Amino acid sequence: SKTLKMSNDPKWNKNVEDLRGKNEANLPSDAWMVRPCEAFKDEYSECKSWKGRFHQTYVYGNHFDCSRWKEDFENCMKFRKYDDLDALDKVLKHEKERRKNRLRAAHNNDVWEYRSEPYKEWNSPLSEANAQQAEQTLFAIKEKEKLYKQNKEQSGGSMCVIS
Repeated sequence: SKTLKMSNDPKWNKNVEDLRGKNEANLPSDAWMVRPCEAFKDEYSECKSWKGRFHQTYVYGNHFDCSRWKEDFENCMKFRKYDDLDALDKVLKHEKERRKNRLRAAHNNDVWEYRSEPYKEWNSPLSEANAQQAEQTLFAIKEKEKLYKQNKEQSGGSMCVIS
């Protein structure tokens, strides 16, 4: 049987649990792509909200058709309640199309070349100049402060010297 992977996000685990309750042998191999039904409802609400409409008008000059999100939510709920595999297929079709559209710009990019393997020395140590520069970043400074506070708390916060 197929194994469905768990995530650290409880919202995604809810979806995986919904899928686990079904007959996994009948599920399509890409059923993992389906987000929780609540995600489609959230997308629909955001699309129809006045803030969403304002953003659409400001950025694109017109309003989007939000019916697809509503349709995906309804189909997702049909699958969740009635094990309707046709409804699941419709949601999968829309998710694949959405993903393809989202990645289109990256795939049509003619500036960058995609690597087939990682850079040979991707994990090599930083040069002396880069290492010194890395020590001066905000992150490094905050880490040092954090360690100082932890050491101070562990030592009781005060020192007594007897001479």
